[in-house]
Amino acid sequence: MLDHPWLVAAVQTACLGVIGVALYRAFRPALGRATALAISTAPWLMESSRMLIAWPELLPDLGALLFLSLALHEATRGRRVTFLASGLLALLCKEVAAIALITILWCPIVSFEGRRRRSWLAATLVLIGTWVWSPRGSTRAPRSRLLRLDGRAPAA
Repeated sequence: MLDHPWLVAAVQTACLGVIGVALYRAFRPALGRATALAISTAPWLMESSRMLIAWPELLPDLGALLFLSLALHEATRGRRVTFLASGLLALLCKEVAAIALITILWCPIVSFEGRRRRSWLAATLVLIGTWVWSPRGSTRAPRSRLLRLDGRAPAA
């Protein structure tokens, strides 16, 4: 990262581009081209977009946006397995993706009937529950792995 900062910025810019394309493709069937194009510009118009590109430490935020937009795209197409895979990757990037994953199921462009929505919601809740209770879930990281400011591991 220090030797080639332009490469990091290029990769993060490409991720923002993929987010825009995924949003466009998700919204186009339901809302038409013009409205979908307007919605797909949102990642570029966010106040923090410059920082998402310029600051490598914001990669978890960018990853969560990327995988949530892919999850939305997959939900509009009715692909549950890839929706859950994208959701898992978003959860691994940032914890707040759990809220967005659940709300995707009630997005107006995701058309489900009652019974189908319940099965998708159940699968999503199982995914989130498994992530929360897994040893790698960021909310349950063992304290013994954290370092103190002086570089030593804390006492157990």
